[in-house]
Amino acid sequence: MSFDDEGVPSVVAETESDAFFAQGYIHANDRLWQMNLSRQRARGTLSEIFGKSQLSSDVWFRTLNLTRAAEQAFESLDPAAQQALIAYSEGVNAYIEHMMQLPPEYLMLDIKEVEQWSPIDSLLIHKLMALTLSGNMFDELQRMRTAGVVPKDDMHFFYPFDSAPETLLTSELSTLSLVQGGEEAKVKHDRQRFVGSNAWAVSGKLTASGDALLANDPHLSIAAPAIWYQMDMQGGQLNVSGFSLVGLPGITSGANQHIGWGFTSLIADQQDLYIYDSSSAFDETVETIRVRRPFFESLQSEYEEVQLRVKNTDYGPIVSDINPGTGVNLAFRWVGLEQEDKSFEAIYKLQFAKDWTSFRDALRVFKSPGLDFLYADKNGNIGLQAAGHFPVRVGATGILPQHAAEESALWFGVHNFEDLPSQYNPELGYIVSANEHKVLPDGSAISYESAPGYRFNRISQLLNDAIRAGDLFTIESMASMQLDTVDLSVQPLHQLMTQEKVYHAIEQSSTVIDQTQLKHLLKTFSEWDYAYAKESVAATLYHYWLDAIKGALVGQSTLPNEIDTSRAHLFNVLLTRLSGSQLAEYIDEKFPSCSESTGEDNKCVNLLSSTFNAALSKIIRETQSSNYADWQWQNLHFVEFSNMVFSENPVTDSLWNERRVAQGSEYSVNAANAVANNEGGYQQTYGVSFRMIQEFGEEVVQHMTLPTGQSGHIFSPYFERDKVSADKQVVERSQLILKPMELN
Repeated sequence: MSFDDEGVPSVVAETESDAFFAQGYIHANDRLWQMNLSRQRARGTLSEIFGKSQLSSDVWFRTLNLTRAAEQAFESLDPAAQQALIAYSEGVNAYIEHMMQLPPEYLMLDIKEVEQWSPIDSLLIHKLMALTLSGNMFDELQRMRTAGVVPKDDMHFFYPFDSAPETLLTSELSTLSLVQGGEEAKVKHDRQRFVGSNAWAVSGKLTASGDALLANDPHLSIAAPAIWYQMDMQGGQLNVSGFSLVGLPGITSGANQHIGWGFTSLIADQQDLYIYDSSSAFDETVETIRVRRPFFESLQSEYEEVQLRVKNTDYGPIVSDINPGTGVNLAFRWVGLEQEDKSFEAIYKLQFAKDWTSFRDALRVFKSPGLDFLYADKNGNIGLQAAGHFPVRVGATGILPQHAAEESALWFGVHNFEDLPSQYNPELGYIVSANEHKVLPDGSAISYESAPGYRFNRISQLLNDAIRAGDLFTIESMASMQLDTVDLSVQPLHQLMTQEKVYHAIEQSSTVIDQTQLKHLLKTFSEWDYAYAKESVAATLYHYWLDAIKGALVGQSTLPNEIDTSRAHLFNVLLTRLSGSQLAEYIDEKFPSCSESTGEDNKCVNLLSSTFNAALSKIIRETQSSNYADWQWQNLHFVEFSNMVFSENPVTDSLWNERRVAQGSEYSVNAANAVANNEGGYQQTYGVSFRMIQEFGEEVVQHMTLPTGQSGHIFSPYFERDKVSADKQVVERSQLILKPMELN
């Protein structure tokens, strides 16, 4: 094992098992606390560390029982994949056994021992990742609540991919209270809508080098350290380099000496909810959750025991009991909880794939989460293959909970692998994947919650513009595309905002800033190129104005009079989810005067001018400046990295938390959402988790960026934000054989 000056390891081993052993050792060396935290989250044992604050998380994960699903998955793997997991676990445990000092988080929490790692723990990490990218159950519940709030003809604004309306009986809308009880989890899910990825591949005929290029940047919740770890490994037939998922052996996105791959999320519908009546009988199990007591209560006993009764059905666990008193039994079915999950076997086989055929063969057994895998090889070929188990439904689409007793609730197997989206060397010379909507041959959608096509369209636009200009692609031009901040969702609403009649009304009514500044500001806004660049004042004005319009619409008489406060709140949440393009469509329909000649009674003009003034007032208040030159997006859009231990301690919080400038928007290629912060401005809660560009010549060149660096130790020189690695090459290296000395 050797490390470069950025802490990126290279492993050269005699066998594949030795390489996986070394990977486990290295992961533990740099990320032991993170690995254990993820393991305990997935097991439902965080309360043993943090006490009652994590009890609700433990109840959720104990109800799902990911541990049993991981055990069943291990039994279904072929011996080679099992051996990789075993060797990796042995490497982790070798580090645990001989480490000189526990990570500082253990010391702060007074934890003196680390439990041994097992192959099941690694599969738990995969299950946790799969669950993160599979949130359809929350969408089913919110769609059900929405159906009771907004008129049927308005549903398309909020769920544009629904092919046909599906409704429940009115009497069953009482179950809407289920989501109210789980609002915290729903808010978290809602803030991370369209958490996905960008990936695109360019054929060698369009590149300066003549070699294929592949770019990949997954978008996930902001985390420090990141869930990824950069490394390269050689051993036996294994020769791979790229990003690994911490806790799991192998390379998740990267290359071997023949091919390379990346991935994006399909945001696939691999989950369903089933309604059972109150007379149904269930199998019950009892889970005991140990909850760590606060220090002043722990003198008698360190832990309090909480008993959890879990009801199980043929489809899956009853999840409605998590929020008692809902008056309904809802069972949760997810492909990730079912037997015969060979997803890790697919990842393992990818490490050794040599061409398009073996690449696809590896992915045939991949189950969850649903992913697009992009492909490039040293012969200049490019490809895309969707992978995962996508249920076949008859009589229902799965967008709403179904009655368990009805035939429409059944899954009639999964869609055939050969019917899943696939491309190989298309005539365009490039392939793009960005969580866009995809339909299967039978007309059903892989997801009804797909991301709008703004990122997909922008990447395609940039590629097409370069091709028309005769520009050949390079690693540098691909990197520039990854940093693009243009938001294509802006244009339709921006056109409404910049109408002459709207500007006239603003100039007549605005007293927030003087007229000279106002005219300059409006001119700047009219000329905006829709880029959420750090220095952009127009981006700031647009974003605050967009939010002000949404807030004003909640107060309009667009809801039935009988809608109660909680449902009005839901309507507010739904409006918040709309992009600028979707909001423009909504305004056009609700305020036809937007396209009519101006007049003082023009409701659309009044809406836009009044919200402009509200937005300006808020910007001035939050920047504490009436000079619009101070309103740059970088002054109001920020990102923070936090730690469950250090961030909760006032002494260490300043060491860990650092507020950094953010750029981009939810819908730009450089994806960065913006959630209104109580202290002012907007906080980014998800974004790029790594960036990688690969070029497939005689040697595979990889340009990689890991936002928080390699190490999980805060005082390590390799714990750095926005750390960019040097280009890495997969080449034949002279072998240095390391043998362990005898330890007494």
